Amino acid sequence: DSYVAMTKDPESRKILISNIINLINKYGFSGVDLDWETPTTEQAPYFTIFVKELREAVLKNNPHHIITAAITGGKWQPSKYDLKNSGQYLDFINVMTYGMTSSSTAYQNALYPRSGYNDSVNKVGQTLSSCSIHESVTIFNNYGIPNSKLIFGLAFYGVKQEKSGSSWSGGGSVYYTSIKENYLNNSNYDYYYDEVA
Repeated sequence: DSYVAMTKDPESRKILISNIINLINKYGFSGVDLDWETPTTEQAPYFTIFVKELREAVLKNNPHHIITAAITGGKWQPSKYDLKNSGQYLDFINVMTYGMTSSSTAYQNALYPRSGYNDSVNKVGQTLSSCSIHESVTIFNNYGIPNSKLIFGLAFYGVKQEKSGSSWSGGGSVYYTSIKENYLNNSNYDYYYDEVA
């Protein structure tokens, strides 16, 4: 709601953009990263006009500064940013592929899609539709975003999933140090590597 209020009105946009420029200059930033999660389809034009005007102001302030946006991979979020139009005003898109899923026995950021389960006995190890890095690249490319503008954020933590009977539920995230210290060399756990995903 705050993003909509600030970007819908031309005067509010000017104030917001001016404040961003002031922060860039005050702290010596090299640009700005936008993290609007997530405009609705109807709000997408506000994102585009905001990014266009922001780019003009940022480059006028310093032609070496950049504008980026954080957008989740997969098929659900990119469609809401009017990327066919707004993409031209972004230097990079920071594609968030961590946490693309946290339960349902699916990988949170698989490199490639997998049809079916890696472990069919326990029904675990799959990818949700469009929730792989490979598929995300194609999705962004289809909106006219070249690979040179895509930066992928990857998870260096794990997602714990617990099985009760025949069903699985999310058990929170696990830091890499905890995985290394408590799981990898623990005989109570089996290590699997999915050659497909």
